[in-house]
Amino acid sequence: MKRLLAAGLLGATLCGSQAAPAADSATAPVAPPAAVITADQRRVVEALQFADGYYQRGTYDRAAKAYAAIVTDFPGSEHTPGAWFFWGQSLIQTGDMDGAMVAYQKLATTHPANPYGAQAALTAASLLAERHRIAEAGAMLEAVDAVALDEAQREALSYYRALARHYGGQAEQ
Repeated sequence: MKRLLAAGLLGATLCGSQAAPAADSATAPVAPPAAVITADQRRVVEALQFADGYYQRGTYDRAAKAYAAIVTDFPGSEHTPGAWFFWGQSLIQTGDMDGAMVAYQKLATTHPANPYGAQAALTAASLLAERHRIAEAGAMLEAVDAVALDEAQREALSYYRALARHYGGQAEQ
């Protein structure tokens, strides 16, 4: 669980700029302590703390709105990819698969080398495959940078790429 810093601020957020969590993970890496965050970053970190709090408490509708506001209000922040990812995660939890798909696709196309972008592409491909939209799933995975993935994610990437090749008539003989 999160720890209070001496300054009384919560120093960890779900949307830290470090590696993305596995799709089934309930928490993510932490951001740097509040003491090393510049004044310009304070607003985005505070917004993330609220969004993360909603997410951790299971109030996904509020979390989705809070992450959407972060993406809109702080588009150039280092925390934006994490906010995009957890916006999608929150939308899935509320049952808005179409909204989650939009969030994941946007993240995957704008940040393909970011660990959150790569995980978003895998999650979007999974959602597309469930809807029998295999060719779209394959296209989504073309830009994924496998270097940004952990071993389980690389296996999922390989699986979905093979699935797309197979159903796209490109199965190897």
